Amino acid sequence: MDSSKFIIRAAVLIVLSAFVLMMPYGTRSLASDNRLSGSTREYTSVDISKDGWPDGSDYAVLVNGYTFADALAAGPLAQKLDAPILLTQKDELPSVTKAEINRLGVKKVYIVGGTGVVSDSVAKATGKTFVRIAGDDRFETAVAVAEKLKELGVSTEKVVIARSDDYADALAAAAVKPAMPILFAGKAKDTSLADATEDALTGLGVKDAVIVGGTGVVSTGIEKQIDNMVANVTRVAGDDRFETAVEIAEQFKPADGYKGAVLATGYGFADALAGGPYAAKNGYALLLTGKDNNPIDSAVIDFIKANAGIKADAVIALGGPKVVPDKAVSDAVEAAAAADVLDVIDVY
Repeated sequence: MDSSKFIIRAAVLIVLSAFVLMMPYGTRSLASDNRLSGSTREYTSVDISKDGWPDGSDYAVLVNGYTFADALAAGPLAQKLDAPILLTQKDELPSVTKAEINRLGVKKVYIVGGTGVVSDSVAKATGKTFVRIAGDDRFETAVAVAEKLKELGVSTEKVVIARSDDYADALAAAAVKPAMPILFAGKAKDTSLADATEDALTGLGVKDAVIVGGTGVVSTGIEKQIDNMVANVTRVAGDDRFETAVEIAEQFKPADGYKGAVLATGYGFADALAGGPYAAKNGYALLLTGKDNNPIDSAVIDFIKANAGIKADAVIALGGPKVVPDKAVSDAVEAAAAADVLDVIDVY
């Protein structure tokens, strides 16, 4: 590089860096545009729905917002239907959820889970035609969702295999494109697949299985069992849930890159449930945040900086500051702004 180009690039770096640092804190980091949240998890899911589907949707996917077992498999279904995920209680449909179903102009509601998680009275209270997708347990429900996806035209030759008794890795996987069925391996210490999942690998014609999470999440015993049943097995994992979400986003990065990032707490499932199809619809990566003592992992910051397509105004936190700390949002926004600066400098 000749000296004149070096001087120009250095000058641009200084000016743009100063501009980023001098931006007002509220405007730069924590503007209302950087959060989708409500007073309860149901209100947050509705806020996500309104932002992602302002012109409505023919479909909505309804899940219990207080238990994750069946709901974790719902993300790819919502993505395929181009529908929001809305939350309910078991025996009562929140008024805010019903109002959103009406605003969307929904023609059909897909309920994921049996009557033990979403009662028939709730289904009828939607006032819409509804389809219930359920099995006798979380494993069978996940298989039933996969079968519905196949019926809707989604290939089941490639599936995600996730831990069944925790939510973090499956939530991150639910946001990837194209939509892939999510099946459950079993509990963290299990050494063999649940029967329903084992049968589904054959029944669905699975050729490729993507295990999300390390060997402490999905055991090597299960990995070997799957390897004996399908052509290809890939494990996508980091040292913890935050790094695993980053690795999942990296593994399934769109050809044209990410256009934004959704931040959801790694210590709760409700907001990320609704955030998965929202992220997929917008071409955003779904990344997990921590608590006040470690608001956002360095791996998440590094990922945002490395993906210049993630713009500062397209960093969206799901939930209020008690769920996703302000510091996590501000650090993520500043990382995106820094990536913008470096992208501009590369032009010179």
